[in-house]
Amino acid sequence: SDLIAANHILVRKGIILVQGHISVRHNTNPNRYFLTRGIAPETVSTADVMEFDLDSNAIDPKKGEPYRERFIHGEIYKVRPDVMSVVHAHTPSILPFATSDIPLKTVYQLATFIVDTVPVFRNGDNAEIISNAQQGAALAQALGKRACILLHGHGEVVVGASIPQAVDRCIELDLNAQVLQNIHNMRGNPAYLNPSLRNFAPGHEAACHLAAARVGGGA
Repeated sequence: SDLIAANHILVRKGIILVQGHISVRHNTNPNRYFLTRGIAPETVSTADVMEFDLDSNAIDPKKGEPYRERFIHGEIYKVRPDVMSVVHAHTPSILPFATSDIPLKTVYQLATFIVDTVPVFRNGDNAEIISNAQQGAALAQALGKRACILLHGHGEVVVGASIPQAVDRCIELDLNAQVLQNIHNMRGNPAYLNPSLRNFAPGHEAACHLAAARVGGGA
């Protein structure tokens, strides 16, 4: 399935390491979503997919132990009917911006979804995980209508209108962060892109990666 392929692509791209997860909203029941059980993303298969309601209760708890941070997904789906896929990751290039006063803004053409500075959500003072519905709801409120948000000292959350778009946004956000770090390392001043000139690409590159993954190709 696309959900399994997306897990594997995000691991191969270095977006998701040992921990992290991607979900997809049910295609016929908007009040349900699918997320694999809480195991390493590179090992997941279709047998590991679990179904949840928007309160993040497992429909069939016998399928396995779910991710503790599944509330990120359910609470975002509750308030964002436009979102069909949610990713939570701890991407190394993103972490410096989640734990500093350096803003993560667009310096790369394909990071078209960053409308302004990516906000940083703080859940306590020690980068605590989002482990309940109240914390998930606060995160969803802070995300607002944006495509992504940083978690202080923790990682990032990225959303999309489809699995390909969510995966593509993760890849481009990672590259944008790398470019921005390189600019700072060169002691340069970032020339941020003008929001009014950005377009909103649907995730064509990630769709190609997903198609390749389905037939056993690389990413």
